[in-house]
Amino acid sequence: MSDVDFILTYETEHILRKATKPHTDNFMVIEPFKAIMDKELQEQFNWLIQGLGEDIGYPSRPSDKKPFIEDLKSIILGFVACMSKNQWLGVYGGKDFYTNQDMTFGLSYTYTQRILKFLTYDLKAIEFVPGALDRSDSSSNGQTRINKYWPTESFVADLMPFIYCVELPFTGNFVCINYKEGNKKTRQCRLRNKAFKQDRDNLKIINNYLKKQLYPIKSPIRRIYTNDIEHGGRLYGAFQGIPANRVKLRQTLMINASKMMEVDFKANHLTMAIILHEKEYPDLDDPLKLIAKAMPSYEFNEIRGLLKGFVVRLINGSSESSFKRSFNRMLEIERYENCIDESILFDFEFAFEDLLAAFKNSFPNIPLYEKLGNKLQKLEGDILMQVLLEGVSKDIPILPLHDAALCEERHVEEVKGMMKRHWSNILETEHQPFVEVKS
Repeated sequence: MSDVDFILTYETEHILRKATKPHTDNFMVIEPFKAIMDKELQEQFNWLIQGLGEDIGYPSRPSDKKPFIEDLKSIILGFVACMSKNQWLGVYGGKDFYTNQDMTFGLSYTYTQRILKFLTYDLKAIEFVPGALDRSDSSSNGQTRINKYWPTESFVADLMPFIYCVELPFTGNFVCINYKEGNKKTRQCRLRNKAFKQDRDNLKIINNYLKKQLYPIKSPIRRIYTNDIEHGGRLYGAFQGIPANRVKLRQTLMINASKMMEVDFKANHLTMAIILHEKEYPDLDDPLKLIAKAMPSYEFNEIRGLLKGFVVRLINGSSESSFKRSFNRMLEIERYENCIDESILFDFEFAFEDLLAAFKNSFPNIPLYEKLGNKLQKLEGDILMQVLLEGVSKDIPILPLHDAALCEERHVEEVKGMMKRHWSNILETEHQPFVEVKS
């Protein structure tokens, strides 16, 4: 199987051709994407870039041609990444922002706007939505503006071969804290002090190994805490945005030419909360079944996803009112996505008080409205860190996906064993979690 055949598998190509532009306003800000590809793909990529460069028109000065081409490559790879994640590509529209190299990753305002205008209006290869507010800077009063772009169906076909060729640089500090400031603004602080040496050392081992693997939207793993080192701390990579629900793309992808499988802890937040706070552990394969008793007229599998969303929001809520708002928002999204029958959503909303009572009766010692979920994410990060390190020692590539692991199909059983063992060790319990495999 050649690299080109590997990338253009029938299933992936079918999904990408079928997928429409995102139904929501979610977007990813363009990053410093680079291309990694073999000779044959490099020739295809160079041909695409050369053709677009000639159509747009190279700068008159020879010295300006190289930065123009670099901007064009970054933008094209950005479209490959946004297409793979089913999110709009966000690019800063204001000239002032291009003085901040950290914000625009070295792109120049003149070339970026020239390229995007040509692709939008002359080639008609992309769609354009002006002025989306940058969500990471919501206190800017509209001054930070990001334009959103999405490739047309014909342009998607041109970009398909390069889905495995997008890479983010494996450089920098991979441990940081997100601080919440006024007006919900988030400030990120990179952690360099000695207290985080172990995290940095572990991630250096993991990332040096992953550098040699092939997977879509290739990127280093980072550990991100929230406010302090006791909250958050999950492991993240740029590939995590590849969709698995409405656009079922992740299920068709591969790691090193082997089918990508997802190994997932079942009801992990609830299970960990039971171990930490309850005296007895229910003899069930899924503790969500105890809450499902509040809706006896439905089969468990019909409402499990809603129950999981209910519990995750309840455990992570800061107050009863904020939890109720989050619950209503969850139902709004489900109605918008139109993946669950409206009658089920209506009955689930109507059963809110019964569901809450069932949770409190089944798990009376689990604290509510204390943002327990953020503390549990710290444990999830600890567990996945050890799973990935063991994977490196056994030459098994593993990618973190929130509280799950992505691995090659042939390694599924071994990865399941790793996850169960490290879960029990971190939580200091004899109990083992239930782990399920999603393909």
